[in-house]
Amino acid sequence: MKYMESRNFYQILMYSNSSDPYTFAASGYPPFGNLVLAPLTLIDSYASFMLFIGVTLSGLLALLFSAAHVDKKGDAPLKRAGLLILMFPVVFAVERGNLDLLIVLLLGMAVLLSERGWKSIPAVLVGVAIAIKIYPIIILLFFLHKEHRSRFVAIATVTAASLT
Repeated sequence: MKYMESRNFYQILMYSNSSDPYTFAASGYPPFGNLVLAPLTLIDSYASFMLFIGVTLSGLLALLFSAAHVDKKGDAPLKRAGLLILMFPVVFAVERGNLDLLIVLLLGMAVLLSERGWKSIPAVLVGVAIAIKIYPIIILLFFLHKEHRSRFVAIATVTAASLT
């Protein structure tokens, strides 16, 4: 258990276990970031860590395979993306159980769906990512050249998630 206590995931999980949203402030995440993990507090901390890592890495791999079909240049996007997964920031995030894995998954899905012509769903995904942690607000710049509605949907999602 000592090893788990040093991980970011375990610390966030303990804050998520609190029923008082005002104690979430000590975790460094907006309250919605802690609420996302709240269902995982119902099971053992190690099992919840393994479930979180399994789901996020599976989602990232599915995203990479899906992105490989979007690339029209004929080069090897999957090989390039596969190398990215082995880089230190990703390995560190997996080892620590960092919520940034979920954020990368949400933002990757948003960009991929946006490139495929979807409008509102990518904006909702960006809004959820921003509600979990503030820094993904930068990706709203990606939507600046898109229609204005997407930006407003993302902002409305952040607002709604933050008020929960």
